[in-house]
Amino acid sequence: MKTSLLDYSKVILHKVSFCEILFEKELRKSIHSLSSQERINLYKWCRQHYREKYPSVIKKVFLEENVLPKIAGGVMRPIFYENTPGLF
Repeated sequence: MKTSLLDYSKVILHKVSFCEILFEKELRKSIHSLSSQERINLYKWCRQHYREKYPSVIKKVFLEENVLPKIAGGVMRPIFYENTPGLF
């Protein structure tokens, strides 16, 4: 059975979750190799699994990599994202 790049990214992130620096590095690498929809799915997965452990890393990386929109340094909720359950 073939593993998707998104699933592979989740495995890697889980394996490096013991170290904040490695987690951030692998998260950035994952984002660069995924499609737009997969990036959103990865964001939801990260929030679900690592929201309490690395909230600032998740927010920073997804904002800097333009996965989430920026407004004055914060996250806005455009119509597209409001229709994605569990995103925020």
